[in-house]
Amino acid sequence: MRRLCATVLIMEAIVIGLAIPVAIKLEHAPRRDAVTAGAVLAVAAVLLAVLAARGPLRLLLAGGSVLQVLVVAAGVIVPAMYVLGVIFAGLWAIGIWLGHRVEQVQAGFAQAAEAQAAEAQAAEAQAAQAQASQAQASQAQSGEAQGGQAQAVQAQAGMAQGGQGMGSQAGAGQVQAARAPGVPPPAPGSPHR
Repeated sequence: MRRLCATVLIMEAIVIGLAIPVAIKLEHAPRRDAVTAGAVLAVAAVLLAVLAARGPLRLLLAGGSVLQVLVVAAGVIVPAMYVLGVIFAGLWAIGIWLGHRVEQVQAGFAQAAEAQAAEAQAAEAQAAQAQASQAQASQAQSGEAQGGQAQAVQAQAGMAQGGQGMGSQAGAGQVQAARAPGVPPPAPGSPHR
């Protein structure tokens, strides 16, 4: 809204400035009166345009509306200002109306963007929670698998120890079989030859 109002006021200041020579040459208005009235209105329009960028909105709207009435009243000096004043008053009213409309649309877009951001955050939180649950479940499964692996390792270790005893007995049997046929085995407690 501020930008539209500032645009109308700047255009109006230009038209008011251009109306000063018209008032002097064509309407034969006193030079001092035409310059004073035109300068005051043009400076007021420029100041209000500056106020549009930084000042309070209510002051801008009130000041701009008063300026529109004064520009229409300047038709007393230059009759063409009646027509131009009405045109600028219409532009001023349209600028205010469009400004409100644009602000409503922007507020709607802002609300939609906030809602979309909230939905995205909720979805991210839900996904993070699902990943955490999945990680806990996989840790529980790997813990069970590791427990089963430990039991298998223990069983294999027990078999290996039992197998070593058998292996030594089998090894002794092989040594006996390796002796020449007909040679008796050594007696227990006697030294091996």
